[in-house]
Amino acid sequence: MVRAKARELGPMDGRADGVAARRSLTSRAGVRRCVAVGLALVMVSGMAGCGGGDAGAGGTPSVSGGASVTPSVTPTPTPSEDPLFTEAKAVHLKYLDQVLRLEKAGGASRLPDEMRVLVTGQYMKDVEAAYARLAKLGTKADPSSQYHVVSVRQSTARDGGIVAIRACVDARNVILLDKTGKRAGRGTLRQDDLSFVKVGDSLAISDGDSVRVDACEK
Repeated sequence: MVRAKARELGPMDGRADGVAARRSLTSRAGVRRCVAVGLALVMVSGMAGCGGGDAGAGGTPSVSGGASVTPSVTPTPTPSEDPLFTEAKAVHLKYLDQVLRLEKAGGASRLPDEMRVLVTGQYMKDVEAAYARLAKLGTKADPSSQYHVVSVRQSTARDGGIVAIRACVDARNVILLDKTGKRAGRGTLRQDDLSFVKVGDSLAISDGDSVRVDACEK
């Protein structure tokens, strides 16, 4: 279960609507912490919804082509590395790929199957609700947008997770467009904290959040 704790939303370039949305979000009793549904989406999550909410129009987008996620290093195991950590890094890259596809598509009322195998439980429900709300907004990422994974390390798992990671992701090349196609903002440097559980033979993200940071951990 995602803990009830509001996190910084990082509104778009200081826009007033982001500030108002953050106030609205933090004022709701029992609000869940902002899940790491996407580094660009987190910036508008006060408007798009940060977990929970009604499903919106938009359908399930195509997931063929169009995404660009660049890791700082290829997530291959080393002799001393925990195999679960290696697998978690690989799942995180696939997750970011699906996030970017969804953001370029402008959200969806239902997560595509390629995303659903990467998330589970309440976290899946929160991610799906957030992208359903994004579909209502008409906000989407520019087709040229891309993420860059700067760093990733193993961290302490939470809420029954068996492995966790902390990743620094550069989303400054993610450009947000409003429903008229005009530039509405850009991404920031983000810190992703994700916990994983086993679903069958594979890891899936069961809990997570994303916060804006000024610099990656050293």
